[in-house]
Amino acid sequence: MGLLNKNLKIITTMNTIFVSSNALWIMYVPYFFKSAHLTGIAIGIIFGLAGVANAVGRYFGGILSEWVGKKYDMVIGYLIFSLSPLTFLTPYYLFGFVIGSFGSGLVVPAKSMFVVEQTNKRRGLTYMFVQRFLPSLFPAAALPIGAYLYYANLFYLSLVFGFVGVVSVIPLVFKLSTQKDSKKNAQLTFFNMGRSIFMLPFVLLLIAYSLDAFSSAAFNWYIPLFLETKGFGVLFYGIFSSLATIAIAVGSLFSGYLVDKINPYRALIISWITLSTMVFVFAEANSLMILLLTYLVWNTIDMVDTVAAPVLINDWFSKKSRTKAYGYFSGTIKAVSILGLFMSGYLVKISCKLPFFLKFLLNICGAAIIFIILRSATRKMHSK
Repeated sequence: MGLLNKNLKIITTMNTIFVSSNALWIMYVPYFFKSAHLTGIAIGIIFGLAGVANAVGRYFGGILSEWVGKKYDMVIGYLIFSLSPLTFLTPYYLFGFVIGSFGSGLVVPAKSMFVVEQTNKRRGLTYMFVQRFLPSLFPAAALPIGAYLYYANLFYLSLVFGFVGVVSVIPLVFKLSTQKDSKKNAQLTFFNMGRSIFMLPFVLLLIAYSLDAFSSAAFNWYIPLFLETKGFGVLFYGIFSSLATIAIAVGSLFSGYLVDKINPYRALIISWITLSTMVFVFAEANSLMILLLTYLVWNTIDMVDTVAAPVLINDWFSKKSRTKAYGYFSGTIKAVSILGLFMSGYLVKISCKLPFFLKFLLNICGAAIIFIILRSATRKMHSK
């Protein structure tokens, strides 16, 4: 792909290795916790604590990248995360799971903004190619392998592969060059945002994303266990997730193209309305074909919000402040999702379908908020 310079090719390789190696074990952590006789409420609390650590990591990562630079911020984050799979070989796996989440949070602001800054044109498409497309293809093959290893009581091999994968990424980080950022792609920008994170459009965007993050956190971890209630076990979930990973790969390119073509606001509205509909149908379905179809569609369209935020923040803030702004943004929505994680066990206890219905409602609300921002922006443009 001619859009990729040397730095973007390295980041793509890093993402592919990182995601592929960790797909062998991370997706099966809920099963591991359940086999350790943890209740649904306890699992929700654990994921909630991991969410706290990840949110703190994102806040601190935005600041740390300004102190030591984006490269060293990523190195520190990967080193911390690499400890997580090893701790699952010890009695301290709960502590390791939380600390690993902190490390992964450190990496997010620096890597996300680095990719956008290095992009010359077609920012949405390029961002998703680097961050999602190729990094999603190889895990599609790794997921069934991980399912088999867990089923065959060889989970420790998955953990070792996860550790090796993360460590092997670190030398690649040092190969990133400090070349000047590509010139910003000329395209329509609705707001002259300045540098304040308290401006109304940014705050509204943060609220809309927080609703999505809250509702996603309330049901994402529960999906494999929800499928078990419908008679589909761990081996089926491995294949199920593998197909979804392919859908994510395809959806990432589609989402990037959509953001470039119709602007991030309209793309977000379309994606969240479609996503909420698919989640609602998934919760009510009993047919294998409908379950699979809705799951694949929502994983395809769910990539839009991933690319929209960094593109907008890159537009709205100066180079000096955009990494910190993205750290604040991603850290805040991650922090809000923590409440969803803590509540997820209780929601499931009330009804196994309640987390899905909550996702449906809050994504509709998020789409309405984005529509308000779009209308306000359009009026301002016409008034000039």
